[in-house]
Parts: sequence; structure tokens; C-alpha cells
Amino acid sequence: MLNALITSGEKTAILTLPSDSFTLQYELAQIGIRKRLTEIPINDDEEQDIQIKLFADSDIGNNLAVLFNPTHTLEDANLCAHMVENAQPELQEEIEQNILIGQYTSPQALMEDIRSMTDGLIAVTVNYYCPL
Repeated sequence: MLNALITSGEKTAILTLPSDSFTLQYELAQIGIRKRLTEIPINDDEEQDIQIKLFADSDIGNNLAVLFNPTHTLEDANLCAHMVENAQPELQEEIEQNILIGQYTSPQALMEDIRSMTDGLIAVTVNYYCPL
């Protein structure tokens, strides 16, 4: 869904998001980054030690990538991509359409919308019939 171009010094890696945390930590360690995912901001500024640029091969992924700014971390991007990719099949089309039209202003708004949509699917109504 998303690709993260991560540069640390002279070393560069391209990681696919979503991915499990252990794989991401291993790939980051290979290029000399020993920080947790929650400590790595999404920042493409050349003055930073670690630079991260998000991009994708699809319109949905590119619209998702623009939601992230330096206040968000690599963990946020991974979690958001995971939630979008693994949303219930009934909700997948609606979520993708909302992303394409730019309904969301932040990844938190997108994740909250997915949670509320999923909660709406869980509602169960039970009717009991008891003949007298």
C-alpha cells in the first residue's frame, strides 16, 4: 500500500508498509537506525539524521501518504496502512472512496472512521420468540 524511502547518512532502504514491527526494526537496523518506530518522525528534511519519504504506486496510497507530516511517526504510518489494508471487506470500498476524495485531514481521523464503521458492523440484534 505505502512505501517508505528511509535514508540515514549514506544508507537507504525502501520498506513496504504495512509490515510487522519486528521486520521494520530489523530493516532499520540494517541501515544503522537503532530507534523505535515511535521515535522516528515522517520527515523529508535533508537536515535531519533520518529522512523518510512516503510514496505509493496507487492513487489511494498517494492520497494516504499526504496525510502524514513530521508530527507523525513511522509507527503511525504503519498502523494506518495496516488498518486500511485489513479493513472489513464490506467497508473497503467506502474507505477507499473517502481517501480518494480527500475526506480525511489526518491519519487519526481516518483510523477513527474505520473504528466507528467497524463498530457499526458489530451491532447484533437478537429476537427471541417464546410461544405461550
